[in-house]
Amino acid sequence: MRLLDYPGLLGKWPPPAQNASGAPTSLDHCEDSLAWAFYEVPEHPGFTRVRILTFFQGSLFVRELFVSDDIFARVFCEFLNRQKGRTIREIGEMDVTFFG
Repeated sequence: MRLLDYPGLLGKWPPPAQNASGAPTSLDHCEDSLAWAFYEVPEHPGFTRVRILTFFQGSLFVRELFVSDDIFARVFCEFLNRQKGRTIREIGEMDVTFFG
């Protein structure tokens, strides 16, 4: 199963991109490369924000998605951080059958 088909991420991968100033940016080609992923646990129960920092042509971008489980967010970020340097497209196409 590809990451982009994974039940917890279905329809969420690739997450939308923003430039460093926070403006929405079209990176539909998904050729930006992963630099680092981290998550923020909400103060109140709810969705956990996963932030994915990427680079494309020397510029920094942020991709964000929200997940409902803090443990999933932690494991997902650990998985992503092992993929540093890969493009968002490559990561989305990866077999993550083992992930669940």
